[in-house]
Amino acid sequence: MFTKLDRKVASYRANKDNKHPVFVANNGLQNIVDEIEAIIIDVLPHGAGIDCDWHIEKSTGLNFTCNNAYHVLDGNGFYCGYVNFQVLFNANTKEFELSLNRENIEEIYREYTTEEPTDEFSEDPCPYLDDLDDDIYDRIQCSIEDYVLRETLAYIKENRPYLLTDFCS
Repeated sequence: MFTKLDRKVASYRANKDNKHPVFVANNGLQNIVDEIEAIIIDVLPHGAGIDCDWHIEKSTGLNFTCNNAYHVLDGNGFYCGYVNFQVLFNANTKEFELSLNRENIEEIYREYTTEEPTDEFSEDPCPYLDDLDDDIYDRIQCSIEDYVLRETLAYIKENRPYLLTDFCS
């Protein structure tokens, strides 16, 4: 186990089956879940369109429902609205499912396609909406992979530095 998330998940799994309220209170199972949520929020991408705060709506075991909004650009590079999206994140496997709010996309399209074309607007008023789900998915995947790599290298550097010197030679 290299990452902080892996260590917290292992701690959660070791404590989750004990139903005795005193044990749970003393060992802080809810604290472990709160720490996992904080790590997930830190792991998920921020900036460049995903410039809102992440909110974890609920958690069931090691599955977390994370919400955010994507700040959409029009064809000229100006912000034109937000598209809400939800990520179902499994902390145990670091796998996730993404779902976009299609109503937000339709609203933005309606607003920008009802205008008559002018020199001011490009032909496709919101080209970034076409592949938005792929873009967000890729950003989340890259953030998770980057987190795992950074944490793994930090663990190796701290616990087995000789591996890095052999690797870097």
